[in-house]
Amino acid sequence: MGGFGRKGLVGGTAARTNVRPAVRQAARARAAGETIHFDVTPHPWKSLFAAFACLAAVAFLVALMIEGRGLIIFRIPLDVTGARVVYSALALAALIGSSFAGLGVFHGLTGKAWLTLDHQAIEGPTRYNGIKTARIPYSAIKDVNLSGYGPNAQFLAIKANDGRYIKVGTGNFRESSKWLIFLEEFDRRLK
Repeated sequence: MGGFGRKGLVGGTAARTNVRPAVRQAARARAAGETIHFDVTPHPWKSLFAAFACLAAVAFLVALMIEGRGLIIFRIPLDVTGARVVYSALALAALIGSSFAGLGVFHGLTGKAWLTLDHQAIEGPTRYNGIKTARIPYSAIKDVNLSGYGPNAQFLAIKANDGRYIKVGTGNFRESSKWLIFLEEFDRRLK
């Protein structure tokens, strides 16, 4: 999917087969100026899983460092010291990833993030897994890019004339059925 347009990207019932009929009726019944809030708080369990995966990688790399073997990278042999430097760098990168995932757990448990559509602007997170928000009036939107890898992995980036941006994806929504409702409502308010 390479873009977001007004040619029926989210229109029609075929694009919304997994949305419950009551949710569809509620989406149609909304007034143009009504403020709508979508919960896009980071999922703490996803971040916790990522933190544990990174910590497991750190443990594995430390075990390789202690083992004291050489390493061959792209046909370049490294002695024990060179291998330990490579393993240390990879372990440090995994430890940094674990700390970022820990921040995701903290944000998911302590804060709330909302994607808000009102009659003048959209307000939402500036990162896919963040709490910091930006407010962009509909008239100031310069670019809207919808990309994805399938129906369950879609991402929307909204950029303003002054460089501010909002980034959300299907994984941000606590209820997956709200993603299509958000796209439909956002498209309607852009017109």
